Amino acid sequence: MNLIYNKKGNLLLLGVVVVAIILGSIIFLSSFIISSLKQGSLSNDALQSWHLADSGSEYLLYKFRKLKDFNIPGSDIDLEGGRVKFIEETEDSINVNIPKNDFYQVDIYQPGGGQQIDSLSLNGETDNGWLEVQIASWQTTTGQDSQMPVIQSIHGPSEISSSFSEPIPSSGYYHRVKLKALYDDINNLEIQAFDGGNSVAIPSYLAVRVRGLSEKAIQEISFTMPKKNPSYGLFDYVIFSEQQIQK
Repeated sequence: MNLIYNKKGNLLLLGVVVVAIILGSIIFLSSFIISSLKQGSLSNDALQSWHLADSGSEYLLYKFRKLKDFNIPGSDIDLEGGRVKFIEETEDSINVNIPKNDFYQVDIYQPGGGQQIDSLSLNGETDNGWLEVQIASWQTTTGQDSQMPVIQSIHGPSEISSSFSEPIPSSGYYHRVKLKALYDDINNLEIQAFDGGNSVAIPSYLAVRVRGLSEKAIQEISFTMPKKNPSYGLFDYVIFSEQQIQK
């Protein structure tokens, strides 16, 4: 009787173990499936919020470039699948790479007037590059343009690496600054604007964060851009020839 009882007890214990294993497996698989479903839902929300932020960015680019409207929307815009929020920021400095014989343009004015800037600070990295700085200044009074002579200066590798200040002439004028890399690339060129020794924002640049908000996720796109398209330096240099030029 004892032997038969022991066998029944072992079978009962084995059955309990098997049931516990099955229940544990079911609970684990259920948790895994629920977690996967939640992760899939979050991924969809993240993708949706990214598309919302991208749509908001395209909307701003259309306003700036096509409509010439530089006002950032002050309230959220409701779109299908969520909302878009716009956050305007100041652009306290510009960091660019200028390839050899290429140029970068900085406008020191706002399209509607505004802040004064009396100098630029420039600091970059180069082996043998020189930086050519051209400043064209003009003023519009009573419908006529009053233009100052173009100021040009050239700075060597040591000046570029150690940082130098470029004065901006005569307040009350609009200024267009062209920076050209000569002989070598100039990398990580940081451009900062100053007024009376105090750092100020670059007035002609927009810095915007566009935030897409879906049900459970938020994605954000940040970009900076000049308010006006740069003018190309097609006529920076002129070639004179005594013979006919064949193109």
